[in-house]
Amino acid sequence: MHESESPPSNQIGAARQRPLWMLALLAFGLGPLLFRLLFDSQLAAASTWLVAALDIGFHRSDIHLTRLLLRVALPTLLVLALLRFTPLGRWIVMTPAALALLLIENAFFGLYVFNQVSVYVLNDDGLLRQLVKGPAQPIALVCVSGATLLLLCATAWHRSSAFKRWLTSSGQSWLRPL
Repeated sequence: MHESESPPSNQIGAARQRPLWMLALLAFGLGPLLFRLLFDSQLAAASTWLVAALDIGFHRSDIHLTRLLLRVALPTLLVLALLRFTPLGRWIVMTPAALALLLIENAFFGLYVFNQVSVYVLNDDGLLRQLVKGPAQPIALVCVSGATLLLLCATAWHRSSAFKRWLTSSGQSWLRPL
């Protein structure tokens, strides 16, 4: 293909694998949230079973550790494996705006995880309790919602000609002068 020619829009990113850090960013941002929405009761039961099976004892710090493993580490690793070893990781269209929103959300979620680890280590309320319970949650929720919407729209725009036609025609009808 000549340099002046561009690949068709439905083949953008199909030939190359996304960098692992980008997939990890997406997995850390969306994995725990998806698992929490879909499997919350199963994760709670698995956490209780794991504490009982390992005979850890019902100390507050031990329960926090198992919750972190089951609600953060496991979903992140499963979504990362799904994105890395299936075509889904190449198929999703990542935009710079979605990447920036995911970075912000991951920073706040990382602070939350750090706070939970400090609860485990210090057996206290955590080091960043006021920040995590205060402004961080709404900002992170808005960022992950915006990033998800951008990922869905960009992927649909670049992968579906019908969505592109519909969005163009509806945009023209919404923006026409009266």
